[in-house]
Amino acid sequence: MAYFDQNISNNDIKWQGTYLGLHPSFNENIERIINFIEEPEYPLIIKVLSSADKFVVLHVILTYATRIKYSNFPHWNFLKISIGPDGTVVINPEQRFALQYKWQIWFASVPRPDSLDGE
Repeated sequence: MAYFDQNISNNDIKWQGTYLGLHPSFNENIERIINFIEEPEYPLIIKVLSSADKFVVLHVILTYATRIKYSNFPHWNFLKISIGPDGTVVINPEQRFALQYKWQIWFASVPRPDSLDGE
């Protein structure tokens, strides 16, 4: 598990809402994790999705690393994000359990679906 950095947090993801939908941006460390994460690490990441301070960054990492299809509007791959007029981002941590469940189902499926909604 060389590339999964346990010191990451939701603060490593910045969100922007545009007419094209919701878009995350992240630092080089997150990009490195996305590029080098290996499938044997997915179960650990999915387990840590229950962490209120890590679930957003881990969801983004898994989404990009697995290359699944996802929508970025009105939610970003089932992650509900509210961006206020002043740019304030609010993400309810209670949704982490539903996201974790979706990833558990995805990982356990054979063959794995193209997206978290099973399609």
